[in-house]
Amino acid sequence: MVEMARVFKEKLTKEEKKDKFGDASKVVRQPEVFNPKNQEEEIALWQDWKLGFRSWLFFAQEDFRGDLDGAERAVQPMAFEDMTLEQHTRPEKPHSILIGLLRGRPLKILRAIEDGNGLEAWRELNKQLAPRTRSRSIALLQAFLSHLQFTKDKTVLEQVLGLERLADEYHSAAEEEISDNKKLSVLLRVVHPALRQHLQLSMDESATYATTREKVVNYERTT
Repeated sequence: MVEMARVFKEKLTKEEKKDKFGDASKVVRQPEVFNPKNQEEEIALWQDWKLGFRSWLFFAQEDFRGDLDGAERAVQPMAFEDMTLEQHTRPEKPHSILIGLLRGRPLKILRAIEDGNGLEAWRELNKQLAPRTRSRSIALLQAFLSHLQFTKDKTVLEQVLGLERLADEYHSAAEEEISDNKKLSVLLRVVHPALRQHLQLSMDESATYATTREKVVNYERTT
């Protein structure tokens, strides 16, 4: 009986660890192809794309969470000989997945990594697409200030949160906040013209980014 219980437990553990890629896209939308046209787009779009990719991947197989977190924290290259026994069994899968989802320079970064080492590829992608340098902080500020107008294929809240992630990334990289007036100015520029006109007509001296943001999100909910 003890032996049967052990075998059953091992079988159950294997089933639990079995990936669920077939189910993942039904629950968490599979990320679209990441194809930035220039460095400014790389910096502006990478964090949002990375968030979607991680959510989808972790739903399919939770074990990847520790692997990718470790890769993002690593300073030195992640060689196969330095990985744990479990990590050895997994790097090729994210490498194969990323080949199908990356284009342009990000794909060239991926292909430069030898032996299909997906964890080292992830470390290098984050190092190059989200570097903590002076040039990155400037690029982040430029990306925030020149943000494209909101589109209809995403909710306003999603796009507002994306805009705020850029501001947070700039704060982290430059160690200074984007002024409230700049954030308010950008928000007014990127919303739909009809909403912009409504906001400007109702604006008074007490208007801030926070109060205007609330009106933007509420406007979408009511319409």
